[in-house]
Amino acid sequence: IADLVPINYVNAILVRNGLAQIEDSTQYPGIQVFFNEQDFNKDVIPSEKIAFFIGPIINSAGRLFHARRATELLTATTLETATELLLKLKADNSARKQVQSDIMNEAKKQARKNVANGDLINILYSKDWHEGVVGIVASQIVEEFKLPTIVLTNSEEDGIIKGSVRAAGNLNMLALLEENHTLFIKYGGHKAAAGVSLEKNNLKVLKEKLNHSLSNINKEESTAKIVADMDIDLKDITYKTVKDCESLDPFSTRNEKPIFALKNAKLVNYDVINGKHVVWHFGFSNSRKTVKGITFNYLEKDGHIALEKLSNVNAFIELGLNSFRGRQTVQLNVKEIEMA
Repeated sequence: IADLVPINYVNAILVRNGLAQIEDSTQYPGIQVFFNEQDFNKDVIPSEKIAFFIGPIINSAGRLFHARRATELLTATTLETATELLLKLKADNSARKQVQSDIMNEAKKQARKNVANGDLINILYSKDWHEGVVGIVASQIVEEFKLPTIVLTNSEEDGIIKGSVRAAGNLNMLALLEENHTLFIKYGGHKAAAGVSLEKNNLKVLKEKLNHSLSNINKEESTAKIVADMDIDLKDITYKTVKDCESLDPFSTRNEKPIFALKNAKLVNYDVINGKHVVWHFGFSNSRKTVKGITFNYLEKDGHIALEKLSNVNAFIELGLNSFRGRQTVQLNVKEIEMA
């Protein structure tokens, strides 16, 4: 679940039982330190806690520094040592986020130029980018620009560049690389993600060849597009509905968290947080009641719709709960929003 392993029938059983045993793993301080009483008060620890909190913290050590730091935490023999090591890893993760943010800003500038030029793939390069985060940046560029993406930086060898590849839509990215294999020193991965290395001199040719290959593929196949599992009415977004969705956990590849389409919803109000996140207030036509949703980094996304233009909207949402001072309320994770 922290590395997109498919959740088939067998893996679902393994993960569910593994999550259920975490509360009893007091002999492993390096695991216990990630959890608090609030986590253990839940029926089961959600897989998202692993995927979006614990996984990134553990991985941050190896991305910028050395994975030894994570190993030392997980094998700690006392809670005091584990707590101290976790604080260091959280600092590593904060450093990773800053490096990633800086690279993302530079990568977006290149991506905008590519889109303006009509490119069918974003191939982005800088000698200054840290190789430990180019994979994350590639995924974020795909999410924002909806195109397959390759993010490259210099390798240890002079004249050689390497990086991460991410597909968009249903595109088989590995097949595309195989079709142009003579350009690479090494490549490997799977349909959705891969790694490559090539001579820097081949970068221009790579852009030309991959754009040519993609011109022969249906654009819908190589463009990321959000797809809802089903429509939902605002009145049906209840605590019970959220809990029903949680029963489908663990979520990962082949068992993704359900996405609902909230169509022609009335946008009553919105709040901007930290100049980039937006909290939406969706209202009922015959009531003052509202349901809150949030889109992270909305105002930093390329092509976002100006807030003042939004009134009735279509929103693609995931259902969740927000816990505050012991009280749980329904909160929507708004993945995308558009004018109805």
